[in-house]
Amino acid sequence: MPMPRLTPAAEPQFEVTAGNVQIVAVGDTVALDGAATMTPGDANPTFHWSFTAAPANSLARIADPSAAQTSFVADASGNYIVQLIVTAGGYSSQRALVSVFAGTPPVTVQAFDHTGIAGNCWTCHNGAIAPGSTPNHITTTATCEACHSVVGWKPVILVDHGEALGACTLCHNGTAARGKPANHAPTTEECDVCHTRIAWLPGASDHPPAGIPCQSCHNGTNATGKPANHVSSSDDCTLCHAVNTWTVSVFDHRGVTGSCVTCHNGSIATGKPAAHIPSTDLCEACHSTISIVPVSRVDHTQVLGACDSTVVWDSASGGSPGSGGSTGFNHAVIVDGCVMCHNGLLVPGKPADHPPTSDECNQCHTTQSFDGGEEDGECNDDDDDD
Repeated sequence: MPMPRLTPAAEPQFEVTAGNVQIVAVGDTVALDGAATMTPGDANPTFHWSFTAAPANSLARIADPSAAQTSFVADASGNYIVQLIVTAGGYSSQRALVSVFAGTPPVTVQAFDHTGIAGNCWTCHNGAIAPGSTPNHITTTATCEACHSVVGWKPVILVDHGEALGACTLCHNGTAARGKPANHAPTTEECDVCHTRIAWLPGASDHPPAGIPCQSCHNGTNATGKPANHVSSSDDCTLCHAVNTWTVSVFDHRGVTGSCVTCHNGSIATGKPAAHIPSTDLCEACHSTISIVPVSRVDHTQVLGACDSTVVWDSASGGSPGSGGSTGFNHAVIVDGCVMCHNGLLVPGKPADHPPTSDECNQCHTTQSFDGGEEDGECNDDDDDD
């Protein structure tokens, strides 16, 4: 479980020591001694030894990383930096560092042998007793041994970002240290919002401010882009995805650039049900992007097959002859008499005040309108006497 967070008033007082500076020969066993560590109260301490730096070709391992006193073999020439962190009573101490150099120190620094020096470098290298940090030194703690060797200030063994103070851009500005590359996503955030102090990559992005398009990074080069099977869409990832996961949170059809059937094919997304009328794959001709049902309209230009293969109609479309205008119905294809339809059941028939007659409607009326029907002199009025 994580250690409790401390306030300055509540922080236990640790006095952790990792031992003295050592300069040894390659192959020597280096003793590490944290036994002088003092912990708060009567808490039983647990020790955690580890390397923060070692020569590139070294395979050195700490014999017992959890013992108060342990050792390692300096198997390669160069600088070793070992840290000790002590836990007690559920709290962790600040780290203590010890520097070890294996091999022959450079001639230029042999005038002072740091072997056996206890305490940190700043005790002497404070600008009064011995040279301290230069005016152009990056802003850091006074733990010189975290980055520098006991046999020379330069070259720096490593830059231990745990000792750096202030914003990343104080150094990572392209001058003091490497800054943003030309293809970096546009952002005003500090580096540590996305990057760790261990390495630039992978970046654990805490996505940049609103207004910066996703594809600035998610282009398949800087960061993961659309997979090959992604639906055809615009580059506005936020229409469907959240900033903390690729899992689709809501599907917004506004971003889709292809046809509906690209997804609604029964594999990627729901397609036509078995009872769907035969039609083309142009779903948007009848359906909305909000919901498949209810249907917005029926676009008959997309219907396939004969008209009577669709649904049973209650009446022909286009209105009725009683509307006073064109019905939109092609009466020329009718082979039976008018009364087959105009019987008052399928479509309007004779009104109640119609003159009694047994003649067909077209004897007096046109196929365009019932209104304005005129007798042609041959209408048989059933009430007339012979």
